[in-house]
Amino acid sequence: MDAIRNYREHEMMGNTFRKVAAYAKLLDSNVEYPFIREEQ
Repeated sequence: MDAIRNYREHEMMGNTFRKVAAYAKLLDSNVEYPFIREEQ
């Protein structure tokens, strides 16, 4: 991660194309249908 941060600090485009909001659903711990499983 440090290498990525360093690259973004020095790269011409930097963080221009980062879309942090695009990952919100991936990081959400809420489980909804059809992915709900019964406890075993």
